[in-house]
Amino acid sequence: MSEMLLKNFYYGNEINDPDALMFWPRQALGQELSDEQLNRIQSNVTQFFSTKLGGNFGGSITAGDATVIAAIMEMVRPVEMIEIGVAAGFSSAFILAYAAVSGLVKDRTYLHSIDLNVELKPGQLVGNYVRENYPALLPFWDFNTRQTSATMLDKTFDIKLHGDGPVVAFVDGGHEHPWPLIDIIYLYHKLPRGSWVVMQDVQMMERWIADMVVLNFPIPPSQRGVNYVASHWPGTKKLGFKMAYNSAAICLDIPEWQFRGFIEECCRYPFETDFDRQDLLKRYSSGAR
Repeated sequence: MSEMLLKNFYYGNEINDPDALMFWPRQALGQELSDEQLNRIQSNVTQFFSTKLGGNFGGSITAGDATVIAAIMEMVRPVEMIEIGVAAGFSSAFILAYAAVSGLVKDRTYLHSIDLNVELKPGQLVGNYVRENYPALLPFWDFNTRQTSATMLDKTFDIKLHGDGPVVAFVDGGHEHPWPLIDIIYLYHKLPRGSWVVMQDVQMMERWIADMVVLNFPIPPSQRGVNYVASHWPGTKKLGFKMAYNSAAICLDIPEWQFRGFIEECCRYPFETDFDRQDLLKRYSSGAR
């Protein structure tokens, strides 16, 4: 029954279907990427997701999501990246591994990652997937725990970028509104104008409905924060579809007056979690930093 109900749904890990796997990169960015780049995306995403290693404790990106990350990396050719939200470190490992095979890694830090947690559950150390399975990539990883975009906006901690080239960010932190908005506020003011941000779980509710059909799980309370940000972003953006349906990429290419209006528009939606930092939203929507 579930196969019939979900016959038009991609989970995102159907790497045995190369046409489906590469549909988003070819359709969304085919004019910006060469055949060599597209072939590199296909071969390395397929290899990474075919390799079964221990230490991944769920909630990780799919192969479809990875094609979005890799395609934006190929288009921008960033000299470094920021990652907000690490969990097991599966996405961190993919970013570092892909940067290495695509010639982006130099003899210095490439990926700057932050996460609120040190441990999700007993025995589930945040970031341990990289430590256990990709130790050779650790010298290129700047990983920090007990940090959020709010602490960085407060300047109690901040990522130290090299500052000598383009930067791409990947956001997969707290999905409850307004946390994805706080992430974008930080990145908008941190990164050079025109930088790209890949956002994960844009269509989380769609995925949860599929899980309900397959696993007979009740749907949790809504988490539409990423969807609000991607839907209302007034600048350049690339929305996901097919296997990449749960990702989106936005370009930080709007002026500050328009960004303040974007914050106000997103704040019209009710918060989905207890949030005691309205001062940050007021500060950055008014332009008074």
